[in-house]
Amino acid sequence: GVYGKLDAVEFIETKTGILPRNLLKDTAYEPHIVEYKKGKQKKNPCDIIQLVAQVVCLEEMFQTHISSAYLYYKSIHRRVEVPIDTNIRLYLQDTIEKMQEYLKEKTIPNGRFESKCKSCSLINYCMPITNGKSSKKYIMEHLGVNLEKVK
Repeated sequence: GVYGKLDAVEFIETKTGILPRNLLKDTAYEPHIVEYKKGKQKKNPCDIIQLVAQVVCLEEMFQTHISSAYLYYKSIHRRVEVPIDTNIRLYLQDTIEKMQEYLKEKTIPNGRFESKCKSCSLINYCMPITNGKSSKKYIMEHLGVNLEKVK
């Protein structure tokens, strides 16, 4: 139930990689995901979780296993290799299950505006700024939707 867009996938030639369609038939490749970030490394795992979700999607597409991926931070002009281990995969799975539960119950988690929200592509969906009102109250007033189940 997860989909998205990657910033970049580099296919590095190997002897035991995948055989993507429309590329040279006798050549195998190892996919290397690179996610570009404007800022610097964060203390919370949000960038890593996004990267792991991209890895899982690409693994499913190519029926392969990817053991690491890369975050490129513009502020330090460097790639950071991120190992994709079992613990981070389980964290992603838990996160996805929580989000699916929100969708199933039609609830909205409380948003909290932070400075990072200004550059987030999802700000219009999350709506952490609602003119001083909670997201629940804002939606109820502007869309006429009763969200009494929302915490």
